[in-house]
Amino acid sequence: MIMHNNKMNNILILHIIGCLISGLVSAQQLKTEFSKNKLIRGEKGYFFLATTDEDLNSPKNVDMVETAGNLKFNTKYYESATFDISDSTQKETKTDSAIVINKINFNKTTFSPIITSNGKNYISTSNGLIICFGSEYETIWEYNTNGLIYSSLLKDKDLIIASTSEGDLFTINANNGDLVQVIGIGESITSDIRLIDLEYNDMRTKGIVFGTESGNIYCYEIYSLEMVWENYLSEERIVSNPLVVDNNIIFETIESYYCVNSINGSLIWKWQKKKESEDKFFQSDLISDGSSLFYIDSDAKLVSIDLLLGTEQWQNRKKLSASGILFMTTNKKELIVHSTKNQLLLVNHSNGKVTKEIDLPDDLKNSLPNCIMENNSVNLIGFDNGFICKLNFSEKITTIIFTGSARVISIVSLGRNEFLSNSLDGNLIHFSLQ
Repeated sequence: MIMHNNKMNNILILHIIGCLISGLVSAQQLKTEFSKNKLIRGEKGYFFLATTDEDLNSPKNVDMVETAGNLKFNTKYYESATFDISDSTQKETKTDSAIVINKINFNKTTFSPIITSNGKNYISTSNGLIICFGSEYETIWEYNTNGLIYSSLLKDKDLIIASTSEGDLFTINANNGDLVQVIGIGESITSDIRLIDLEYNDMRTKGIVFGTESGNIYCYEIYSLEMVWENYLSEERIVSNPLVVDNNIIFETIESYYCVNSINGSLIWKWQKKKESEDKFFQSDLISDGSSLFYIDSDAKLVSIDLLLGTEQWQNRKKLSASGILFMTTNKKELIVHSTKNQLLLVNHSNGKVTKEIDLPDDLKNSLPNCIMENNSVNLIGFDNGFICKLNFSEKITTIIFTGSARVISIVSLGRNEFLSNSLDGNLIHFSLQ
């Protein structure tokens, strides 16, 4: 996410990022561009417009920095954003635990998890393409939104739903790629999009909800793209992925969480994040077990919030050294907390007590988990350095496959003990477990 208040800055910064991730500019050109705009990247991949020297000099805000004029920027991320195909194949991807069935690279940056449905796969690219491909990885259709896509795709029945950062909302025929409808919001969409159940015009349907740079939230009916409700929540931009729990939607800004009614968008409660440290760019995942919300504050304490009341239930005062990455186990009885000590912590959801500490392989030091896939037979977790591990909380966690040097975006099950993963650089790996 890019933190700023001026719409023209937004357009300029998105242009820079678009050039960056397309791999069409040199390192020197990047230095020239970024010396004009104080743009930095936070720990979890968010982009920020720095406003003070403190922002630029904080070691927690950048992994590796290089000076360009008065600007410091993350060269580690920019180097990976050129996405040289050879970088993704420097390590052997075949292991004793997994067999690579197929590997393909779209050579296009993607922030979108794969959607798999009825033998077809759907993915979007940051330069605005939506691609449908078959089981043999042949392209069935493509649609060009002519915008920048940093959010996930959604699918409902025969519709693919997509949003662009510029503020356009698309519905596309999932079978043939034909445009069904498009509507311009009039402001930049800065959150992910989510689907909610909705009753509209006396019929059961679905709504598309999201937030914008101006602090507005919207709900549009999926088939007509008519606006069902809107609400102005904050002077700050809405960020991250709206969390939908029953009839509640939780939207997030850098400073606060807002719980709204999914029926009409009215505010139920607001939670001001507790920030005791100086790291104002620290970001945490927000998860729920259905009755409570959980997040990590910037002082590394795990906090539980009552979903209905918006009040604190408990907080784990023990320093967890948490990175801000949280997952919920399938039984919703325990949280999975990632620790910067290269561990995964199992935490009881009712009282915040750590029940187990699990060491991660050395390959994962200084890396963050980015996605998790759980089913009845196997649990897999993907990291931002390209590794996928098998989760077995009764044994030591093992690395099963290296997909390439870029962040693993998603892992989906194809059945028959086969899986498909995609990475930030456009790599797709079809593999099976031994």
